[in-house]
Amino acid sequence: FGGCGTTGEFIGVFQVTYGEEPVDALYAFFARHGLFGKGWNMRAVLDQICDAPELDCARTEAIKYAVDDFVMGNTSVGPLNITERREVIDVLFEKRHEHNLTVEDQMKS
Repeated sequence: FGGCGTTGEFIGVFQVTYGEEPVDALYAFFARHGLFGKGWNMRAVLDQICDAPELDCARTEAIKYAVDDFVMGNTSVGPLNITERREVIDVLFEKRHEHNLTVEDQMKS
């Protein structure tokens, strides 16, 4: 999928790798090319992409950050997944409280 803006300029080549969720690939593409700031509608593009029979869109909310073993301070707090609609600071705050850690621990993460 080659992205063209409203003025016809070439944006980039959109690819979904095998095993990758299309919404995650699209979110990364939008972020990399500054399309959120340009007012592009990711949902509309996702709907078009998910209409393709060769793609399986199991999710419609992107994971913007994921790590299997997140460390806050010096404590492993397990997996960390931050979806597109969540604020990073809110997720870190929840992890801090869940594991009874300090603000200083959160600031080191």
